[in-house]
Amino acid sequence: MPQGAFVTLLGPSGCGKTTILRCIAGFERADTGSIRLDGREIGGLPPERRPVNTVFQSYALFPHLTVARNVGFALAVRGTVGRDDARIRRALRTVRMEALADRYPHELSGGQQQRIAVARALVAEPLLLLLDEPFSALDRGLRGHLQLELKALQRELGTAFLHVTHDQEEAFALSDLLVVMNAGRIAQIGSPREVYSRPADSFVANFLGEASLVPGRVVEARERAVLETALGMVEAPAGAPLSPGERAVLVLRPEQLRPGGPGPWRARVRQSVYRGDRFLLDLEAAGIGLAAYAAEPIAPGSEIALGFEPERTCITRLAA
Repeated sequence: MPQGAFVTLLGPSGCGKTTILRCIAGFERADTGSIRLDGREIGGLPPERRPVNTVFQSYALFPHLTVARNVGFALAVRGTVGRDDARIRRALRTVRMEALADRYPHELSGGQQQRIAVARALVAEPLLLLLDEPFSALDRGLRGHLQLELKALQRELGTAFLHVTHDQEEAFALSDLLVVMNAGRIAQIGSPREVYSRPADSFVANFLGEASLVPGRVVEARERAVLETALGMVEAPAGAPLSPGERAVLVLRPEQLRPGGPGPWRARVRQSVYRGDRFLLDLEAAGIGLAAYAAEPIAPGSEIALGFEPERTCITRLAA
């Protein structure tokens, strides 16, 4: 991972995200391969000797210790001596919790406990901070606020963060780089924008956000591919290397479709669902289900023209 980057492992439950995190932290042993950090092999080191620290999902604060002593516990575990008080104060100041140093965990809100967990992980000045779904126990409003705080903190410190989550909005908001995983394997690595707009295969396209996947056969495969589908011939950028004759899919996001046209297709409205700032239309075109956004509802049963934005769509391969 790049130095000083915020990297997120994203994928469905059971795909191996937390296992990777635990192997890096030293809580589990990898069966094969090596773990290198800053050019150094750390796979054989015990957890307390690795230059990493972890913020757990449950925060794991000791209820009988004050905030300051909870933070200082990370130094005691690593056998650090000298400057402890100064380092604790600096860690608490970093997360804006210095004034609460003498309080106990039960006297803190969920957001404050999360900040203390981050301070405890930072006090030993690790090269890499590991975050195992640290916001999952918080309500939605607080979660969004703390996400912004954490990203600002990461930029300020310049410390590399490796974050595990299944929350796509959280991953998009925080990450410089996404690692999308599927069944124990890496499906794609890229910026949030790259993996959303140019998914490497149908799994990534379907997993990230809402997408309608239109199957077809590749007729031409260059920088722009031509796909033969039930909707007709479609030309769009290739999201992955393709070969003529290969089975592939056209990825259509709801925001890329234009209900009411102008456009090449005819569609029937099956349902219109209110989403607050817009309506989500459930459409059928040439026997294929599609989803599109509209500013106003359209009555079920209506026949409409349907346009799309070729430069914002892509054609990608089928997942193995």
